[in-house]
Amino acid sequence: NVASITRPSSGHSVPTGIVKCSDGFTANGKDGLITCTTSLWSLFECKAQECGIPFVNNSDVHIPPRGTAFNSTAVVTCHAGSSTANVQYGVIRCLDSGSWS
Repeated sequence: NVASITRPSSGHSVPTGIVKCSDGFTANGKDGLITCTTSLWSLFECKAQECGIPFVNNSDVHIPPRGTAFNSTAVVTCHAGSSTANVQYGVIRCLDSGSWS
């Protein structure tokens, strides 16, 4: 599931719900209150967290067509002669925190 909806305590004049996006997803940077008026719920969308393009010293980073959103992976290839953990290539993953592993 990308989101969960719960009903807040009473006291609202129209039907309401609180939307909480799942880990790795955000909705305009925060969770929020939705309301139902005239048989329609207010719009609310959870989007995958973006990590942006990673930078790794002395390396080339290959981003797949899927992009840099939560749970995406990128392949890191170290330049010849670099001492970056003595690894010639590796895979990093976009975490729910918005950073790369």
